[in-house]
Amino acid sequence: MLVTLVVMAGAFVDQNGFLAESGWVQSQIEDFAGVEARDEEVPADTMRVDPYVQKVNEWHENRIERLKEEQGWLRLSGMYWLREGEQMFGSGSRARIRFPENSIPEYAGIFELKADTVSMRVAGNIEIRDERGRVIREGVIYTPEMRRELRYRGLNWFVVQRDDRYAIRLFDD
Repeated sequence: MLVTLVVMAGAFVDQNGFLAESGWVQSQIEDFAGVEARDEEVPADTMRVDPYVQKVNEWHENRIERLKEEQGWLRLSGMYWLREGEQMFGSGSRARIRFPENSIPEYAGIFELKADTVSMRVAGNIEIRDERGRVIREGVIYTPEMRRELRYRGLNWFVVQRDDRYAIRLFDD
């Protein structure tokens, strides 16, 4: 299979649009051509970066940062659909809403869905905090007009609505 490479400013874009470092490019050139490639100094004022390649590189860097954000896809740990009424949450096997093992006590509390409102009651001395850093023991955490973000150690969660259904979206460090 023939691979087309465009080499510019220490990176390349292959025929599938993937980016890689120049070290990989160098090894591929050596493999295909059967010769040893050399890096040569190019005066900075003569080197031009293709605007398209520059935009792709910027997009890629920004995408990686977005994925790593507090609520980025790389931190998404689960989405737990709520049923009408009360459901226990925690990391234990008896919890209806089961967070990752050892991330929160086995029994952390109760979520309650009534119509379009979700409430939470916290068990024992567990310190679940809201987006302002206040400890929450009990209260409404979601209405169509209001959503609270909650934290416990490395966990971060909030309620999301999809059509007429509600879920806990959980992120984990």
